[in-house]
Amino acid sequence: MRLSESVVYTTTAMSSIVLCCVLFLSGSAAVPTPSLIDDQPMAADPDPIDAETPEPDDTATMAANPTTLGEALGVGDGTFDPTADGFHLFDPCTEITTEQWEKLGWKPLPEQQARSDADRKFCTFIPATDRPEWVTGFAESDVLDQRQLDQQGLLVTDVKVTAPDGFYLYKLSKEETEFFCSAAVTTSRGRVSFTFGANPDIPTDKKRTCQVAADMLRDILELPLAATQ
Repeated sequence: MRLSESVVYTTTAMSSIVLCCVLFLSGSAAVPTPSLIDDQPMAADPDPIDAETPEPDDTATMAANPTTLGEALGVGDGTFDPTADGFHLFDPCTEITTEQWEKLGWKPLPEQQARSDADRKFCTFIPATDRPEWVTGFAESDVLDQRQLDQQGLLVTDVKVTAPDGFYLYKLSKEETEFFCSAAVTTSRGRVSFTFGANPDIPTDKKRTCQVAADMLRDILELPLAATQ
């Protein structure tokens, strides 16, 4: 699957960066992490995303000879089993280099603002260059699925953005403001997502914030495979 080029947005007020990151990562943050819940039948999902039309390609050839991170992760396959022998959750914090993150416009924060468990990998970023509209970003992989977020009322279905097929939007809490939005996709190595935090001092709306999140996730999955190894 080929993913198109993303829109690059301008940067952050550094005075807001530390406050935003600390609030998110502290126990008092108003953006709790979704928890695993029991499986239940899933209702038909509304589709808030305009899927980009992929160029014709040979899917079997891409699977056998992946050239991008997305192809290697099996984006579009849509299935993973964390209990299966040999399952290895993707780690965006270690399997993507600092240099690659900086080319995407992000600088990783120190290791104390990262998490690595068997069922969740998480790391925090600030803009690598002066981008007034950007404050923070969070890269994550976990074993949640879209159904579980739907059951918790965390899917974003009232905002429409343009993104590759299989992407969906969600929020980290029901009280989340227009300054945060997350985009996710299921891969063969778990769910991979990117959360974008916008500068609260610059007016914006949920659609704009969610479009940046979707664009960033698309750029991550378009990274050349060799650069991530």
